[in-house]
Amino acid sequence: MRRSTFLLAALAVVFGVALALGGSGSDAAGAPCSVEPGVPSVPSLELEYVLQAGEERVTPRTRDQAVAIVCARLRALGIAGGEVRPLGRKRIRVVLSGPQQPDGAQRVAARLGAAGQLGFYDWEANLIGPEWAIGGEPGRAPKGSALRRAKREWRVAGRPFSSAENAGLILSGAFPSAYGAVKLASRQEPRTSCPDCTASGPRFYMFDRSAAHELLAGPVAKRADLRGTGDARRDGIVLVVPIGTTIVSEQPTDELGEVLTAGEPGWYALKDRPALTAVDIVNPRQESAGLGQPNVTFAFTAKGRVAFERVTREIAFRGQARASGRVSSREAERLSGRFAVVFDHEVKTRPIINFAENPNGIDGRTGAQISGGFTSFREAKDLAAILRTGSLPVSLKLTRQRTLPTQNS
Repeated sequence: MRRSTFLLAALAVVFGVALALGGSGSDAAGAPCSVEPGVPSVPSLELEYVLQAGEERVTPRTRDQAVAIVCARLRALGIAGGEVRPLGRKRIRVVLSGPQQPDGAQRVAARLGAAGQLGFYDWEANLIGPEWAIGGEPGRAPKGSALRRAKREWRVAGRPFSSAENAGLILSGAFPSAYGAVKLASRQEPRTSCPDCTASGPRFYMFDRSAAHELLAGPVAKRADLRGTGDARRDGIVLVVPIGTTIVSEQPTDELGEVLTAGEPGWYALKDRPALTAVDIVNPRQESAGLGQPNVTFAFTAKGRVAFERVTREIAFRGQARASGRVSSREAERLSGRFAVVFDHEVKTRPIINFAENPNGIDGRTGAQISGGFTSFREAKDLAAILRTGSLPVSLKLTRQRTLPTQNS
């Protein structure tokens, strides 16, 4: 189970990175944008994305916004030589000049198409049903029936409790697959008014009909976007997550809190009530935390600072209420609640808010940092770059990736 904590960052130096999403003439509506055009005499990588409804519908305006954001991400990611061009109303084409390593190509494709959504959640307060029965009250034994059910479900999935990497997720209330979390979420009542939700409408998922219920597609904003060309997708199980509920995954960690990248994630259904989002932070940048660990530091807007202090105070007060009188910092850690940072449906970190060390929550005036959830400095740097360029208004689905032949000048 992750034991990282929020470390405060004294952000005295303003990070002067301001990426204009349409700042040059080449970024005009409907026009391609270029990033330091590369040498044409070497092979290039071509990526093609289809636009699908996300937080907004696909229109010429949202297409052009997506083109501008993708171009800004190329700059922020340090990609020298590239062009982003709209292809009709629902596609965009990206060409990166110069040779790309296979792993580098996959990284760039994923980063350019990332939704870019960031949410900060009061963790225990947003767990649902059996998840809360297991992981909702730190320091107290989970309800026996809920824990037995979870252990049985994980064992059937081939992921027994005896495995250390599974135990932490199980004791947090996670499901062993997306299907369990989505099925729980699909049973929740939709919120009639949800201005603070990360999704403006329901989200659709499709699973196969095998016992494993493998995730075939989703989340998408329209049922029609689930359908592929293969027969396997025509007879899948479609589940709908209503507005007000969201699905997140989390990678397992070892006893030191290091992310196990080769491990299988756990899955949660959460009440979609983020205390803060990406609009509440400013100046995200990658830095080295203590002992040379990667992190992303940021400051808060005035509204974000107030929200951060309020939610961490509420978590600290709940932890204090679980204690019997004065306790040590170590005992307080066992009883303290968590504050989760979620990026594009993946939990990056779930630090505790230790009420013995922060009895009134954490002062947001000095900013904060995300640490403990990165596998490399590159990953942290990429996250900071995506946050600086903003979230996409529509979803990008990669439909083509190929190396273009060498062009002789």
